[in-house]
Amino acid sequence: MRRLGFVGGVGFGVCVSSSGNLCSRRVWRSSEQPLDEKAVNPGVDIEPAEATGYSIVNSWREPPLVPIVDVDGRSELISNFSEKAWGTVKKQLADGMSDEEKSSLRSTFRQVVDYEESGILSVDYNTKIAKLAGILSILSTLNADLETLQGAMVYSSIQDSVNMEAEIDSLATKESVQTIVDDALWLDALPSSLEHLDDDNAKVLREYVIEAAEEPRAVLVKLAEVLNTMRNVQELRMYEQHIRALECLQVFVPLAHAMGVGKLMWDLEDISFRVLFPESYAAVEEWHSLMWSRCEATLESSTRTVRRKLMKSGLLKEYTVGFDISGRTKNLFSTFKKVLKGNKKREEVLDIVGMRVILNVKEEYRHNREFCRKACLEVHRIISEEWPEMEGRLKDYILKPKPNGYQSIHTTVITSDGLPLEAQIRTQDMHNAAEYGNAGHQFYKGDLKSVDEVQRFADSLRNENMAMLQLPAAREVVAP
Repeated sequence: MRRLGFVGGVGFGVCVSSSGNLCSRRVWRSSEQPLDEKAVNPGVDIEPAEATGYSIVNSWREPPLVPIVDVDGRSELISNFSEKAWGTVKKQLADGMSDEEKSSLRSTFRQVVDYEESGILSVDYNTKIAKLAGILSILSTLNADLETLQGAMVYSSIQDSVNMEAEIDSLATKESVQTIVDDALWLDALPSSLEHLDDDNAKVLREYVIEAAEEPRAVLVKLAEVLNTMRNVQELRMYEQHIRALECLQVFVPLAHAMGVGKLMWDLEDISFRVLFPESYAAVEEWHSLMWSRCEATLESSTRTVRRKLMKSGLLKEYTVGFDISGRTKNLFSTFKKVLKGNKKREEVLDIVGMRVILNVKEEYRHNREFCRKACLEVHRIISEEWPEMEGRLKDYILKPKPNGYQSIHTTVITSDGLPLEAQIRTQDMHNAAEYGNAGHQFYKGDLKSVDEVQRFADSLRNENMAMLQLPAAREVVAP
């Protein structure tokens, strides 16, 4: 049976109770202070808790520019508008899409444009196209497949319609695309179905989504729609911004984590941090910039040293065809949460700046975890021999992956300048899974060919042990 979403809303703010739980109530205060040695003081009158804080670091391409076209003379301008709008949307598509896939997607787009031109939908036309282009831009960055993009087009177009059932049947001819649209619309209604979006209710809601969703790709479509909305959150009234940010923190960020989509999760976290705690956001951002300026020279010299030694490794020459080394900073919300959770001083947060080594393993070894781990351990050996390793900081997530499938080797060393430097070591496949989701190698690359395979993938998500609070936290910044 088709499950259609409904429009609902709540008019509450966000606070953290004395027990550390997020709750909804009308209380807004701006009593923040600059970041001190003890903790970041959030923008609402709260006690330190482990859940909340956000920022905006755009790790995606810039939002698309949409041609503004006067559509008052509909019959004369529809063709020109459709071509210009398609040109905007087409720029957001992944380079790997075939001409046949683009043609099929264009056909769906034309149906959507024609349907909206009929006057059934009342939302501003150019705004609709801008929203659609933004969602497709995000999904294309994740290498979403054709059906996911088609589902996103239909979903984005009929969200505000009063006759969804008929429109789905008209615009989504494939059953699989209909299911994506159905589930995405169903997800629209969930946050507003709860009277209070506190920790307990949010946890139940997250688990229910994983259990009840028929089509995992719909979750990705919904997450892309949420991120696109949050990127334009300044267009909403203030209380609506706070509601959206709270929903992101409590529902959509953990869902993105469960799906293993790091890029979506980090951007949702950081934007919500900025909305809910603007002064803490500014303080953490300033601290990050200061740390980066202090550590940049050390990171550059450390990178040169590691690169030189890796190139001399016989084992890496045997197992890999190359490697990439980059600098990265912890995303702002994760820094904020770590300070609050442990009541730490700034100098006690050891992984603000770090180095990431990504190995390009030879084809004959890349699907063998033992060989991949051996290559990563070789990099760890080289780094730990160059600088002393901090006790208790070595974590082998390749030997024991995180519940969401995350694999990497982490350690922290003390450089010759006395600065702590976290190193993350993984293969390219492990990196892709961490950034774009475990589905990146299956759904999005087209390896799932049948309904049964799709269902098995959905089942694997439902059966995972969801570690909702252990959020990975790294944003890549290429070192000079």
